[in-house]
Amino acid sequence: FEDTLKYFGEIDVDRSLVSNPSDHKMLLSAIFETKFEKSDSASSLCTPVLGSQDRAVRTFNKILSQFLRKQFVQRTSDALHHPALDLQNNEQNLRFLSNIAQLLEKQGCWPEAQRIHQGCVWMNEAMYGQTHLNVAKTVECLAKCLCSQAKFQEAEPLFRRCLQIYSINDMTSMSSFCVFHLAICLKEQGQYEEAERLFRRCLQESERSTVQNHQATASTLRKLSECVRLQGKLQESEMYLRQCLVVSEVAFGPNHPKVAKCLNQLATVLTVQGRLEEATTFRERCLLINESAFGTDHPCVAASMESLANLLRAQGKGSECVYLLQRCLQVTEQLYGGDHPNVALCLNTLALALKEQCQWKEAQAAYDRCLWIYVNRFGPDHPSNASLYKNFADLFVAQGDHESALTAIQMCLAICQRCYGPDHPFVAEALVTYALALKAEMQLSEAEAVLRRCVEMNSRVFGPEHPNVAASLHELADVLKAQGLHRCARNIGQRAFKISCKSLGRYDPITIDYYKSWCSLSPVLERLMASMSLRKKVRRWSR
Repeated sequence: FEDTLKYFGEIDVDRSLVSNPSDHKMLLSAIFETKFEKSDSASSLCTPVLGSQDRAVRTFNKILSQFLRKQFVQRTSDALHHPALDLQNNEQNLRFLSNIAQLLEKQGCWPEAQRIHQGCVWMNEAMYGQTHLNVAKTVECLAKCLCSQAKFQEAEPLFRRCLQIYSINDMTSMSSFCVFHLAICLKEQGQYEEAERLFRRCLQESERSTVQNHQATASTLRKLSECVRLQGKLQESEMYLRQCLVVSEVAFGPNHPKVAKCLNQLATVLTVQGRLEEATTFRERCLLINESAFGTDHPCVAASMESLANLLRAQGKGSECVYLLQRCLQVTEQLYGGDHPNVALCLNTLALALKEQCQWKEAQAAYDRCLWIYVNRFGPDHPSNASLYKNFADLFVAQGDHESALTAIQMCLAICQRCYGPDHPFVAEALVTYALALKAEMQLSEAEAVLRRCVEMNSRVFGPEHPNVAASLHELADVLKAQGLHRCARNIGQRAFKISCKSLGRYDPITIDYYKSWCSLSPVLERLMASMSLRKKVRRWSR
């Protein structure tokens, strides 16, 4: 206990939380217990002071958070930069620092955790050299912390350094986890082909392993499925997810949260394919599993409600969607407080639902609060802000405020290009919104140039027959039609239609919309279309 007093110094907490000075020693004892990861013991120490177990846990967490931010983090940061750092008996200190960093990550304090992880890397390098296994472990923790902040470009070389250290030490068996996280990092940067190759490598190593790890196999199958889905390979994505579902049900049972996670992702793939009823069944089962496993007030339950609400929104069930999202928001605020990023995610989804019901003021209020949370948590240049500015632009376009939409989408593009580079898929998505705003302002030549850039970017990143290419071509055809270039617009529209047929299928609603647009560009086809039922039209062009 005296060592803890010396290590932490005097505790500085809000006096309204604990009025009796003698209780500070009890709370410091609780912090001492957390050093050894005895959280039950820590909360029981707080209970006699604060009256009830629930209040004890909440107050203890609040005090610990204040203490770590105000006292420990700054002192640790200063000590780690000190040139005369004493390297004796530092193994125990490093373990303790790592535990503190992980605790800060759970609280969402990623910049503070990043500084401590960086300090651990420096200390390990000073103690063991550049290529020791302990260095690799701390570098990997730092890289994962950067990924939590969406700093994927900074995290990628750190993961590669870890793999190099594991290879030097002939410890390739320890590299699987690092390869998995590197693949996730590459996927988030839009490098889908290399990410897919690494996920397949992880899957092969898992299958070759003598110790069958169902959890690792299921996680790899889920991520591989997501990676191929983003490349437009929907049938392949569904196949991997159904394999993942079988593995998860065998390993954990049919009502385990791991099964729920797989069901949720499978529902996402089915939604993209237009199979909404089947997707709804999976999402409802996912929600039931999580509620039975965790109760009604749990983060997984809130996430399941949000996913089901998104699906109901896609089916046009706006009132049911808004009800679920409001319930989800209430649960999330109770769990995390009003300024947590998870609250912002829920607010973002609620704003989308409100926008589709033409409740503009309520939607903008939700977006404003969401932006306030992101800026305060992550700063003004975080990728989450870019996504939010894009949603703001969509909202302004829906209201007819095209000037505000242009301003919002320009801010989105600036953040995207700083965070991801000029050729990331999300930049292409933002450019489409930018082109639509330019078209609404009748700046047609500028909109055409932007959309041609989108087509070129999507073709290079995804290949020439991806749904994203078809979407860009469809918008380009509309702009060309508005300029009176009907022949060129017909050719572009036909190309979009053919790509959609191959990638999404003949009877997909998006494909049919492209077909209608293409027919509207040709007077002969338009007259023919007016005289035929939809089923006959589909049969005609499918032949």
